[in-house]
Amino acid sequence: MGDLNVAVFTFVVSFIILLLNTIEIKRQTKSKRDVFLFVVFVPVTILIILLSAVLYPILMSYRMIISIILRRKYGDKFCGLVRGLDVVSATQTMKQNTITAVVLFETDTETSTESIREFLNKVVTDTIMQNETHLGKLLTTLDTFSGYKFLKKTNIHMHECIRRLPTIDGELNNDSLKKLISHWYFEPFNGPLLWDVAFGTQPLQQKDNGSSKKCYPLVLRVHHVVSDGITILKFFVGLLTDKLNNSNPSTFEKYVKTEEIKFATLLHYVYFILQIIVYFPTALYSMVVLKCHDHNELHGKALSNNEKVAYTLDENGTYFQKVKKIRKYTNASVPEIVLAAFSESMKEHFIKYHKSCPNDITLTLPVVQNYTELKTIQPGLDVSDIHLNNRFIILCLKVPFFVENDEFDENMPVLSKLSAIRRLVDVMKTSVEVPVSKIVFHYFFGALPTSWVRHICGHINSTVCVSLIPGPPKIFFNDGVFSVRDIIFWSPHLLGLDLMFGSLSYDDRLVLSFNCDAVYMADQSIAQEVLENTYKYMDLLEDELQLHQK
Repeated sequence: MGDLNVAVFTFVVSFIILLLNTIEIKRQTKSKRDVFLFVVFVPVTILIILLSAVLYPILMSYRMIISIILRRKYGDKFCGLVRGLDVVSATQTMKQNTITAVVLFETDTETSTESIREFLNKVVTDTIMQNETHLGKLLTTLDTFSGYKFLKKTNIHMHECIRRLPTIDGELNNDSLKKLISHWYFEPFNGPLLWDVAFGTQPLQQKDNGSSKKCYPLVLRVHHVVSDGITILKFFVGLLTDKLNNSNPSTFEKYVKTEEIKFATLLHYVYFILQIIVYFPTALYSMVVLKCHDHNELHGKALSNNEKVAYTLDENGTYFQKVKKIRKYTNASVPEIVLAAFSESMKEHFIKYHKSCPNDITLTLPVVQNYTELKTIQPGLDVSDIHLNNRFIILCLKVPFFVENDEFDENMPVLSKLSAIRRLVDVMKTSVEVPVSKIVFHYFFGALPTSWVRHICGHINSTVCVSLIPGPPKIFFNDGVFSVRDIIFWSPHLLGLDLMFGSLSYDDRLVLSFNCDAVYMADQSIAQEVLENTYKYMDLLEDELQLHQK
């Protein structure tokens, strides 16, 4: 009788969980077909979960054994196995895993370019080498043992990490700078370190605005296993730039812990865990089946390691103000507005340059958990505020190029796209996809051998990575000798992603960036056009809102 009661209870609970998941799938997709496919997919989901539950402790035990072996072999030089999301960031080659950023800095004409070298030398000796506890990853290199990547200390030599950018024939302007960056993008590193910085000695030609200052480029390259882009920006702004008179060291970490104590009650925590357990099948189905199955002409080709880079600087902050205005009238977030304009730009690109335009495209979004912290980053942080690891969540958004009839207004196509994207984002926010993604990519993938992760990630068919970062206000460094005019970044082809789009709102300007391999866009001007059209669709969105208000 007892066994029968247990069986009945198990059946009822399983049926309720299945029913709740089918309702959630219907809410997310509005498709009976997807509900049916999900029901078919449930046994596979259960099998995957059970196998993972068995495999995880075995792999973690194996990692502990490997760590012990490496600790005995290398002693203090062993800095630990690559763990968490860093494992995903270590799967590709150095070329495909390197974050690239350009800082355009201005200085007086009397200032020698050697001053920047002296400043960079001081950063290495006084900041990095003196804070090994917090910044130790910058003093390591990657190695492999028994299928797992690990970090080990290496000697640091100034000529390896601080380099000169090549000069070009003729004037260095924005067009020739893009070509120079494309050339430098895959330039081999000078040594085993996972980063380098190259300073320019050739001034960038500027518009004649009466300024007596010269502008030079500074190119920073960092392997993604070191950290995510936001933490690198935090390191640059918080530790290296001049402290403002009214700035205080960040108390964000302490603030978060206080808020967690205040709000994360035991009841709320238990409810959150139950949500994850109940809706785990839905989130997994959404991640594996509904998304990341792109088949189009801008995805899946072998890369030639010939990168095309593009950027737009929003010189007068025009588009930054436009986005703020659009946000005010629509209540949409800045990322949603940028995504709407960018997706319309990509649709135009497909129609103009390719034989067919897909119905939708998958955007991979690295969403950083400490996003709020970045908004308050100021110069003068304490080194203990910097945590060199990858802490973002990998989310995917399947964005339609053609909005469904019931959501589409032919008089306001861009506004219709914005509404569709907002609905998709709202669905994601109210689902458990965020914690499930963290479980999969941070914890489970963090236990797998590198080759396994590389193989699994090879089946993630997403076309574009979209990285949207709120930037800092105007910053200076070296006691005001240098002022930062612009900051631009390009994401690496992590997870085998083909096209990389980014935005950074530095100094109240909406700086956009884009990079892809030449197999997709042979001419740099085509890549530049994608960004120019993104601005264009922001203009159109503003026009549509003005029409809507009449």
